[in-house]
Amino acid sequence: MAKGTGRRGFFTYIREAFKEHWNLLFFGAAALAALISPIPDIAMPLVMAAEMTYLTGLAGHNKYRAVVDRRLDEIENPRPAQAATDSDPRRTYEDLLSSLPRPSHARFVSLRDRCFEMQRLTLRMQGRTTPQSGDEQTPALNRMLWIFLRLLSSETAIGRFLTQTDVAEMNAQLLELRARQEGGLTDERLVRSVTDSIATLELRIGNHERATVNAELISLELNRLESKIQALSEMGISHEDPDFITSQVNSVNQSIRETEKAIRDLAVLPGMANNDVFEAPAIMAYEG
Repeated sequence: MAKGTGRRGFFTYIREAFKEHWNLLFFGAAALAALISPIPDIAMPLVMAAEMTYLTGLAGHNKYRAVVDRRLDEIENPRPAQAATDSDPRRTYEDLLSSLPRPSHARFVSLRDRCFEMQRLTLRMQGRTTPQSGDEQTPALNRMLWIFLRLLSSETAIGRFLTQTDVAEMNAQLLELRARQEGGLTDERLVRSVTDSIATLELRIGNHERATVNAELISLELNRLESKIQALSEMGISHEDPDFITSQVNSVNQSIRETEKAIRDLAVLPGMANNDVFEAPAIMAYEG
């Protein structure tokens, strides 16, 4: 287990890792399956061993410890309400944008520029040069861009995880361990060690499979939002009706509820939890 650099006791990180929503779901399902299995006296200890192996491994990870430290710092030392400023959403937006790799950053900027073009087109049709606080279109564009940015960030995080995980090697190790298990081990210590190693590898392979599905979902949602905004921009030019453009933007926003749910599901991954995911910053006011 890697030595962590956290500022709290090791048990604190174990406790926080256990409380993660994704872990409780998996552990609860595994424990239930073990209890109703034909051999609960054997299956349940294996589930517990796999859980402890996973928790100690995660709790010893420096990046996860940093996430827990930040989370607990916010709980133990909450920021006074009056300390919040209008610059906080912008800082969150800029930090997230700057953390993207160059291709993802360029992709977001290109989409944001399309939104600016659409906003300028609408204002020109209305005989104005600047947006007003009561405009319906601007908050809708902010929301779409914010969701797109969060998806790009999630894509980067999951992509990094997938590239750092050699699933072929894990599957090879799993086959080898199963062969040893089926070969008839006689030493009880070896039996426990091999069984625990198999359970841990199955857990890691399952995590990789879920991450692969999430990566595909994110890619599809990014392409869908990108196409929607591009289509809106093209329709705006052809219709030259500001009310039509605004109504279409609002219509697209109604269709991205499933995208928001997808982000909410992804937010249970370590390091991706953010209570302000759906509070869209005023992106359209920051650039242009």
